[in-house]
Amino acid sequence: MRMFLEEKKIRLLKSVLAAREEADLSSFLSPHALSPTPVNDPFPHIVIDDCFSPSAYAKLEALFKNELLRGVQPSSKGRDKFHSFDIDYDGYKFVPKAAGDAYEPLYPFFSIAWNLLFSKAFDQLSSLETSVALHHHPPGDRTGFVHHDFAPKYFDTRIRLPNKVIPYDIDRGAASGTALAHVRTSMRVIALIFYVANPTWKEGDGGETGLYAPDGKTCISKIAPVNNRLLAFQISKRSMHAFQGNRAQRNSIVQWFHLSQELTKERS
Repeated sequence: MRMFLEEKKIRLLKSVLAAREEADLSSFLSPHALSPTPVNDPFPHIVIDDCFSPSAYAKLEALFKNELLRGVQPSSKGRDKFHSFDIDYDGYKFVPKAAGDAYEPLYPFFSIAWNLLFSKAFDQLSSLETSVALHHHPPGDRTGFVHHDFAPKYFDTRIRLPNKVIPYDIDRGAASGTALAHVRTSMRVIALIFYVANPTWKEGDGGETGLYAPDGKTCISKIAPVNNRLLAFQISKRSMHAFQGNRAQRNSIVQWFHLSQELTKERS
């Protein structure tokens, strides 16, 4: 009963906040992107081509290219530009400033409406915690390890946008140094990969996102990194996937939506 009430509370809160926010996704997305339908093989996922309108996509591409022009650093310690991953994984990442105003290119990603769009599409409850990063893979990166993304992340609930979205996760060390009352531990439940600022993709360029069978060994399909294509998937221990080695530059904006550990503990 307590879990039911908690879920109901989250749904009501998001509904109220969405009404206050008045974010109109039709101003940013192509019409067909407003009603995505998942396919279930090998796990629930959605592929949307020409996801954003031409003008909205152009702004996202410009943002990505401008950040990339600032260069990359082969260390995981810096955070002011693209830097190496904290794990044994080729490529670079950068966490951009969260967008709370409609004129900012990343605004849709931080809107309640965007959260609701994918929560409803997958019939998957998610709360207000999110995280967004830019990923850059120069040519020659190795195929990544197969993984499912079902992992805990930590959030400081004092850091919020005007719409109440909690826009950044914090690392375990920062979480242990933050007052316990302000730390929320949440699990990833929905992932998005938006391909942007890439050269025209052709067979053999690599850089796809491989979707695997639950055994983590059999690749069922590969989603090519075509510009303005969005891959979304529901996260569970079955959502096995991996970056495929690339011969051409591969860039993307990645995002996760989250839900409390308590409400996801039965997930498999």
